[in-house]
Amino acid sequence: MKKIIKNKRYDTETADFKGSWSNGLSDQDLEHCTEELYRKRTGEFFLYGRGGALTIYASRSGAYSGDGENIFPLTYEQARQWAEKKLSVDEYEDIFVNITEDDSIISVGFHFPVYTQEKLKKIALEQGKTMSKALIDIIDQAYELL
Repeated sequence: MKKIIKNKRYDTETADFKGSWSNGLSDQDLEHCTEELYRKRTGEFFLYGRGGALTIYASRSGAYSGDGENIFPLTYEQARQWAEKKLSVDEYEDIFVNITEDDSIISVGFHFPVYTQEKLKKIALEQGKTMSKALIDIIDQAYELL
C-alpha cells in the first residue's frame, strides 16, 4: 500500500518490514485485524493495518462498513511501545536494542551533506583518529546523554 500523509510518502513495498501482529481471528470475522510495522529509509516508522468492519481499519461507504486498510505514521516512541506490546522479545530487540555482545565491526552506508563530511574530517584530523573512530566516539558520547 502507498499513501501520502502530510506530504510524506509511505510505501509498504519500499520500506523495511520489521514485524507483524494479528488478533488471530478469521478474515470472515468483522473484528479481524492485522498490523505490520515498517521503517522507511529515513528512519521513520509507520504502521500498516488491515481489518474488518468493526475495526479502526474499516472502510466506510454511507451507512455500510467493510474490510479496509490504512497507514499511520509513528514516532520512534510510538513504534517502540507498539512493538513492546505486540512483538516477541527477540523481534523487539532486533529493532530497538540491536546491541551485540562483542566489538564486531559492520559496514554501514550513510548519506551526508558534503559540509557534514568536511566537519567530520576536520574533527578526525584534529583528534588524530580515522573518520570512523571519530564518528563512533561522537555517537557514544551522544548516547550517554540520553
